[in-house]
Amino acid sequence: RRTLLLDCDPLGGGIDLLVGAERIDGWRWPRLASASGELGDVAGQFPQIDGLDLLAMARSSSTLGAPPGEPGQASMASVLSSVERSHDLVVADLPRALNEATREVLLRADDVVLVVPATVRGVAASRRLGTDLVRTGARPVVLVRESRASRISPDAVAEGLGLPLLGMIGDE
Repeated sequence: RRTLLLDCDPLGGGIDLLVGAERIDGWRWPRLASASGELGDVAGQFPQIDGLDLLAMARSSSTLGAPPGEPGQASMASVLSSVERSHDLVVADLPRALNEATREVLLRADDVVLVVPATVRGVAASRRLGTDLVRTGARPVVLVRESRASRISPDAVAEGLGLPLLGMIGDE
């Protein structure tokens, strides 16, 4: 499957950095942030690592306010329409606070997974986001991230959020 990892978190530091692709050439959000309307085929334009295409946010800003190249609702809609044609699977990393651009992603999402650390703080921090996701019409499921700091069961995490449990992943 042709897969795109879509970075939607302007304060996340850049998903390309997370996967070691920060030096690989290709388009990132600053190039597409003002996009609107119908885009042509973007296949082959993004950085690629191990067969995975990436569309990453910028990592720095010289002024206060929004980071450079942060997409709005119109640019997100244009990019999503294009990548839905060129890719079989799009995995979007959303920020903790929803905005119009992330709502556009949620409107098109087949599945929404809320990753939650198995800690009291993790559950408390995720409660509002879970509620906000449900308000958008999404039906999120909980993927619990194992924590060395706490022994909260995955069932208790999901119950605390009032959302169905998908499963549990190890801590890295």
